[in-house]
Formats: sequence, structure tokens, C-alpha cells
Amino acid sequence: MAKKTVTADQLIDDLQTVIRDAESLLRATAAQGGEKIGEKIQEVRTKAEESVRQAKDRLAGTWKPEQKILLDIGKGVDRDAWGESVPESVRKQADEVRTKMLSGYSPFVGEIKDIKGAVRVPKGQTMDNMTLYNWDWPIEGVSGLKMT
Repeated sequence: MAKKTVTADQLIDDLQTVIRDAESLLRATAAQGGEKIGEKIQEVRTKAEESVRQAKDRLAGTWKPEQKILLDIGKGVDRDAWGESVPESVRKQADEVRTKMLSGYSPFVGEIKDIKGAVRVPKGQTMDNMTLYNWDWPIEGVSGLKMT
């Protein structure tokens, strides 16, 4: 099967479609007697619009880090289902790390270098949630990405 190539604009359009679909679903639930659904609709819209704004800003190179309330893995943030092309051995390794992270482990402990060899996280230091959220450089050993 040939891989489908999509543009960043197409991905943003898809995200905006998901937002509209989620709103429709919430409105249908409200019509069937859902409580406080109007508040939920606004919450979904606000978060989704913020995600679209940040995606557009990142693509344009104008994104600036902001203080955000971030959720830990397993508490509102997690990985999606594995895609068909992900080998079983990789799935197993990643799931093992995920399980450890659910117990408080962090794989983001230095020394971590960028692709130019500069130390970005000193030995023994752990990247906190805001550092991870604002991470904008490729790690040593990764190819195909450029430094920002």
C-alpha cells in the first residue's frame, strides 16, 4: 500500500473537521438530555481552537512557549492505538516504557544531546513537563530533522 502524503494545511483542516464533529456529537447528546453539555461544548471548542492555533504558529515558525497546565501520561494524555506499520518489537518496547512512566519513571534524564552534539540536558537532570512541552530540537541520533 502506498503511503499517502498530506500537507500541514490538510492536517489542520482535518483537525478542524474533528472539532466540528465533536461539537455535533455533544449537541446531539444535549438534545437527548445531557447535563451541562453547553459548558462541555465550549470547553471542547476552546481547547481545540487553541490546538489549531498552536499548530499553525509552529508551522509558521512563530510559536512561543506559554505556561500551560499539562497532564501526565495516563491522566488525560496517552498514546493512540498502534499503526499497522509499527513492528511488534517496537510496540513492546514502547509499551514497557509507558508502563514504567505510569509509575513515575521518566526516560527524559540527561545527558541528552542535540543533533549537533551540544548537551541540552545535563547528566542526571530530568526534563520537566514544561521543558518537554517546549522541546523544539532534534535529539542526537535522529536524522531528517533540522535545528530550529
